[in-house]
Amino acid sequence: MLKELCELCGVSGYEDEVIAYIENILLKNNIVYAKDRLGNIIARSGENPDRLALFAHMDEVGFVVRGITSSGMIKFAAMGGVDEGILPSGVVKIGDVKGVIGNIPKHLKDKKDDTKLSISDLFIDIGAVSREDALNYVSIGDPIYWVSNFVEFGDDFIKAKALDDRVGVSVILEMLLEKKYSFTACFVTREEIGLIGSKMVINEINPEYAVVLEVTTCADLPGSSFPSTRLGEGVAISVLDGGSVSDSLFNKQILSIAKRRKIPHQYKLTTRGGNDAGIVSYYSGGVKTAVLSLPGRYIHSPVSVISKSDYTAMRKLVSKILEEV
Repeated sequence: MLKELCELCGVSGYEDEVIAYIENILLKNNIVYAKDRLGNIIARSGENPDRLALFAHMDEVGFVVRGITSSGMIKFAAMGGVDEGILPSGVVKIGDVKGVIGNIPKHLKDKKDDTKLSISDLFIDIGAVSREDALNYVSIGDPIYWVSNFVEFGDDFIKAKALDDRVGVSVILEMLLEKKYSFTACFVTREEIGLIGSKMVINEINPEYAVVLEVTTCADLPGSSFPSTRLGEGVAISVLDGGSVSDSLFNKQILSIAKRRKIPHQYKLTTRGGNDAGIVSYYSGGVKTAVLSLPGRYIHSPVSVISKSDYTAMRKLVSKILEEV
């Protein structure tokens, strides 16, 4: 399921493929759900679904066509937070058309122009010979996705695009398909461009507890003096981040479950960034909220990397939380 989810295209605001995939699974398995006008999906399971809600966002970072040059090159804007430094030489897809991200080679630039790379310096080459030729294949406003295969490598690793946050979507779907837990499943849109979907969803539900499932930065790499999380050491429990503070008593309960059940876990050690937890806890008026994250190397890139054992730990901890809470 995770492989299928990662290979779907779902840039923020263009999550249609992911929405359709989730709806198809819910319909096939006779799981009742509701969908709003933004594409957010709420599914309720069990006899007491309002006790606890699970959140995951369907969208991924990507790009959108914002212009076409006279020579047929595509100018683009980012949808979500992307590091410009990783973009050159990337392979992307606009609809059915593939292209490569390019820029003027360094040895052809004047020294005075040799400054830090900006997305405005880049373009996508789809092989068009003119603006008119390019317009036969792409239009202003078209979403742009990375081309990246789902690959298992080493003893325990997975490489793919969109692991943030198809990981969370996959875990929640697995919980629904087991049909033995009581909870509300919330699949939200447009998280990467301002937590928009969760702002709508939280007005439609009223849980006592909420758990946001995410992928977070993992910097257990050469030259990193302060890793946020480490691959292979289990699911990461957040204390706080740039947008929320987890409920301390709920976190202690989760930690107790992880220890008793011998589920590999760690703390997320950095406080930057944010996710739907800030919206869920504050817009709801105080729902007890926690965040469980999967460590991910190179997130918001076409080559994000996670550990399969960490995924198993997240799945197991979520199931035990549902059993005990």
